[in-house]
Amino acid sequence: MKYFEAKKYKWIRGESYKKKIILEKLEDKINLVEEVIIEPLGNIPLHKHQFTSEIFYILEGDGVLKLKDKEVEIFRGDLIKIDKEELHAFRNKKNSLFRMFCFKINFREGDSYLG
Repeated sequence: MKYFEAKKYKWIRGESYKKKIILEKLEDKINLVEEVIIEPLGNIPLHKHQFTSEIFYILEGDGVLKLKDKEVEIFRGDLIKIDKEELHAFRNKKNSLFRMFCFKINFREGDSYLG
C-alpha cells in the first residue's frame, strides 16, 4: 500500500466546486480518494463514468443528489454509492460549505461524461 501526501496535490476547479486528490492506490480497487467542496448554492453537473464507481461520504453541509430524474436530500454523515454508468449530480442547497470525500473504485483517467 502506498500513500501520498495531500500537500502534493493541488485543487482542481470546476464552475462552482473544487476537488483535490488526498490518496492514491489505497487498495487494488479503491484507487483514488478525493476531497470535494461545492461552493454555496453551487453544483456538480449531471455526469456518469464508464468504468468508475464512487462512494461518497458527506462531511459537512446539506445537499441534493440527483440520480437520473430523481432528487434525494443528503446530509452530513450520509454514505452514498454510485455505480458505474449511473447518471448523477450534486447541488449545495444552502449558502454554506458542502464538503465530502469521494472514494473512486476502478478509476481511470478521463472517465467522466456529461449527461
